[in-house]
Amino acid sequence: MQILRIIKKIGQALWLLFKIVITLIILCCVILFGGVLYDYLHTNYCYDFGNVWDYKEDRCRDDCVTFDDDGNCVALTPEEVKKFNESSLTDEEWLEICKRNQKPYNPKTLDCDMEWTPKDCFKLEGDWVYPDICNS
Repeated sequence: MQILRIIKKIGQALWLLFKIVITLIILCCVILFGGVLYDYLHTNYCYDFGNVWDYKEDRCRDDCVTFDDDGNCVALTPEEVKKFNESSLTDEEWLEICKRNQKPYNPKTLDCDMEWTPKDCFKLEGDWVYPDICNS
């Protein structure tokens, strides 16, 4: 009889341990899912207003058009931010932003490669004007 009581107590202890482990697993999943969901909603809220999320500084920015492949902000001045939000930047102003941020531009098509980085000097096809850092 005493062996049966011991086995019963061991069974109860194992059942309690099982419930604790399952509860911890569920709690970890909820915390992980909540963190991912918060990050997703937080960054998408930023994008919904036409801004970009800065993962280095962990904040929403309206003073960047985008980030290049190295994670650097393609910056706008406060006046350009206002014009950008109003969609009133001229082609010439857009090319000035490109030049100031050391990005290549195509004067014929008025394109600017905002994701470009210096390791890609002279790799674009067409008539691109590269920043001075490619010539050094």
